[in-house]
Amino acid sequence: MRLTNNLREAFIRAVMDDLPLVDHKEEIRKLAYEDIVNQLPPAIAKIYNDKSTRDWIKTNYCSYGSVSITVPSLCSGYTADKPKPTPEAQIKVNALKAANDAANSLVSELRTKLHGAAYGCTTRKQLAELLPEFDSYLPDDDTKATKVNLPVAANIFSDFVKAGWPKTKKHLNKQITI
Repeated sequence: MRLTNNLREAFIRAVMDDLPLVDHKEEIRKLAYEDIVNQLPPAIAKIYNDKSTRDWIKTNYCSYGSVSITVPSLCSGYTADKPKPTPEAQIKVNALKAANDAANSLVSELRTKLHGAAYGCTTRKQLAELLPEFDSYLPDDDTKATKVNLPVAANIFSDFVKAGWPKTKKHLNKQITI
């Protein structure tokens, strides 16, 4: 069976979906948020920690370790006086960011290698011989490939009409001229 670009992309996506990913963004977000909130003066912290009065405290988006979070702040935007994590927290944020960047780099590198292998083969058999460990991600035959991986083009016109196409009825008989 010849490999189409749709089959290749479906193969790459299926293999990559089974790759366990470690995303440290939530850890960074939680660590930085808790650190900034812990630095608040006690009276402000009491108001901020009470959900009924939290909205009275000004907040801003700030970026810590390439992760944006909303934190209580006196600054009025992206200025130098935004809340800063403590040195201990900053060290942890930097380590988590480095780990996250390394994981993203590895995933990108693996995707590039897999992409090169998949697009270097013209048939299912060639790709299965090149990467026998990933044979289970390839379709068995043409029928299965058509049913599973190719986009369905049924009811396109009716879907457009349901969405309000065309804006005006005068465009129904309009032809494109080049």
